[in-house]
Amino acid sequence: MLVNELRVISAIIANQDIAPALNESEIDKLFVEHPDVWQFMKDYYYKYRAVVPGDILVESFPDVGLVQTTGNVKHYIDQLRSEYMSNMLKRIAMGIGNDLGRVSVEDLVAAASAKLSDLAAI
Repeated sequence: MLVNELRVISAIIANQDIAPALNESEIDKLFVEHPDVWQFMKDYYYKYRAVVPGDILVESFPDVGLVQTTGNVKHYIDQLRSEYMSNMLKRIAMGIGNDLGRVSVEDLVAAASAKLSDLAAI
């Protein structure tokens, strides 16, 4: 997820356009590796009404390396969402596999259904 998170962050800075990300209802869940960076970007925007410049972001988060992007911010958000959903599906499947035989099938189905419902909302 690290690469796609960095692509979204970098595209926001390159395009000076944070609106597509802010308009995504579940965007916060997608930032697994760098939720602190995403929060900083939002806070900066709400305080200064501007997208954080790349140098300020890197100064505040030296471990974050911006990547070159040429696409629309929404494109990178869609990639991040797809990757997040794929990883969550794998985790759900592994959890079912680990619990099979230790938990009733009905409980497994109920838990998996709830998790898949949450995932579908993203």
